[in-house]
Amino acid sequence: MFELSIALKYLIPRKKHLSVTLIAMMSLAVISLVVWLLLVFLSVTEGMEKTWLKKLTDLNAPLRITPKQAYFSSYYHQVDSISNISNFSSKTLGEKLQTISSDPYDPEEDAEIPSYFPKPDLDDKGSLIDPVKGLFSILMQMQEKHKSLLFQDYEMSGAMLKVQMLRNRSASPFSTGQESMNFLTQVSYLATPPLHPKTLSPLLLTPTAKDINHLFFLASYRMDSFLSDSSPKTSLSTEGFQEKMNYLLKCVEIKTIKTVSPTFRLPLRLLPDNTSFTVYGVFRQDSCLEWFITDTSSKKPLMPLPNGTQYQKGTLHKKEGGSFISYGEKNIPLAKETFFSLDAPLTLRAKVDLTSVSHAFKMADIQIFVQGSIQGKEMKGSIPWADLEIVSFTLENSPLISPPWIHAKSEKEMTLPVGPSQEIGVLLPKAFQENGVLLGDKGYLSYASSTASAFQEMRTPIFVAGFYDPGILSVGNKCLLVPPSITRSINSCNTSFSFDKIALNGFQVWFDNPNNVEKIQKELESRLKEAGLLPYWQVTSFKNYDFAKDLLQQFQSDRYLFSLVGIIILLVACCNIVSFLILLVNDKKKEIAILQSMGASKKSIACIFALCGIAVGILGCALGILAGVITIKNIDTLVRFLSTLQGHDAFLQTFYGSSLPTSLSSSAILFISIATPVLSIIAGLIPAIKACRLHPSSILRSES
Repeated sequence: MFELSIALKYLIPRKKHLSVTLIAMMSLAVISLVVWLLLVFLSVTEGMEKTWLKKLTDLNAPLRITPKQAYFSSYYHQVDSISNISNFSSKTLGEKLQTISSDPYDPEEDAEIPSYFPKPDLDDKGSLIDPVKGLFSILMQMQEKHKSLLFQDYEMSGAMLKVQMLRNRSASPFSTGQESMNFLTQVSYLATPPLHPKTLSPLLLTPTAKDINHLFFLASYRMDSFLSDSSPKTSLSTEGFQEKMNYLLKCVEIKTIKTVSPTFRLPLRLLPDNTSFTVYGVFRQDSCLEWFITDTSSKKPLMPLPNGTQYQKGTLHKKEGGSFISYGEKNIPLAKETFFSLDAPLTLRAKVDLTSVSHAFKMADIQIFVQGSIQGKEMKGSIPWADLEIVSFTLENSPLISPPWIHAKSEKEMTLPVGPSQEIGVLLPKAFQENGVLLGDKGYLSYASSTASAFQEMRTPIFVAGFYDPGILSVGNKCLLVPPSITRSINSCNTSFSFDKIALNGFQVWFDNPNNVEKIQKELESRLKEAGLLPYWQVTSFKNYDFAKDLLQQFQSDRYLFSLVGIIILLVACCNIVSFLILLVNDKKKEIAILQSMGASKKSIACIFALCGIAVGILGCALGILAGVITIKNIDTLVRFLSTLQGHDAFLQTFYGSSLPTSLSSSAILFISIATPVLSIIAGLIPAIKACRLHPSSILRSES
């Protein structure tokens, strides 16, 4: 306590010791600055690594189990090709899992087994070894031990994707007569998605307002010809339109809408009675062409006017008995069905009148009850669903019927929907969304099927049921996620797409903490070895995936390099403590001599100045961590500021994502909290040793 009290006394700034105080403040500032920069940098780096790792393991799984060549060479796999029950074709792992008998061969119905055929692998009881069901049993046992463990078989294939994109060229999203049809064609990989909500949900992109507007736009059309290469479209019948609108409105609850200017006209009846509004008339000579009402009473409409016309300000008086506009000395009476133009979009709260759908022939026949304000005054009423755009909405969590996008079938399974014409919903990478594809767009997958004499093109109807983030998937933006039925159908045909059959089919295993991958892998391999199944299966962790290995190694190298650089920078920063303590020792020589004369030991003298160095280091560390917390919580604001200064995005979204990590790294805090005091102690050793070696007699003689 004695040494600590003296050290704290020396650290208190004093006017008489200005030079010492300045050096101390500078040392404190340098350490705080270095700690702040290191903490922010290490936190962002670690956060990015976790984000990329999550994207990788959500879709590709931390563990992948693929059949080895021994599996494909086995009797168990090849017997399907000579079995009538198996339709004389090889089965996927998922199909093998669902079969009742491990050996489908029936000697009474099937042809004799060829002499070159491999011999069956039998267990101790003489039964055929079933590698697939054996693996499934082991995974089920591990699932009981590791509660977060999930597994699923996967399959890959390839096809030509063609999407029809029906679009509206007019400003209003639901108007008719200005439609155009575009096509998008791309050779694509196909993969089965992980269907557990815990795994798939983080990958999915939430439907946007543009997607929902597009779904309602398509409600007016029947597109049964999406398997053709032409672009015919026909309007739905009245019953079909009403049925489709009722279906969509059960899946989507509209919250707010936005008017589409300049086509929207605000009806007078929406404005509250006994109020007045500032309006602007467009006049040509003495004739008023139309009246504008702005959202702000002091703002004139910004629309440019042709020659010979001008704006004239007026006041709208909304009265229950009769409304009129006054300008100058004139009063113009208004009819009840008067409409006003808007110079800018107006956002309104909305609720669809479901009873009006049963009488609707088109979108404009449906009524929407709206509420909002203009010029600070509340307004409400019903308006037709025309020249309006959906802004915000709520997707029903448990709709009465399956929505037209991927959704949770249960707490443990998600499902891709099937359309009215048996078109199958698929998930597209987000790059397709960025290129203009929208939810609900229809098309087909084209692949070749071999016949007796030639190849025949086959087309499977599909529609866009959602978008997902592929992360660092090896095939990236060319991979569609499709139901297993599609991949099985394509792989059963002789197609032009060539795949390594070992990589074509397998099992994926997920668990909460990817850092436990080596532990889970060793346990799984051990169980497979005990069951005699290891020769059939290759267990690969995400750290050895070809498309991820280099990136993960780079992250690890960067982490070690940044930690080393951080220690060096901290050491340089803590060297300021050496200068501060040497100056402090020289300034306090007389007091050191007095303390030694009063009985203070050399160890106590050294401890006083060592505590001074540690205190500066700890205080600088605390201030730096506080600054780091503030910075990391507001890092998006900082990034926007840097982007504004540069005139472009400060960080590439493709790599860094839409936002940087906003949480501090616990390992970075621990590293800095330990390294800074330790380096401060090391930096304070030399001045502390110098202070304890001073002789009081020499000091007092020199001061006299």
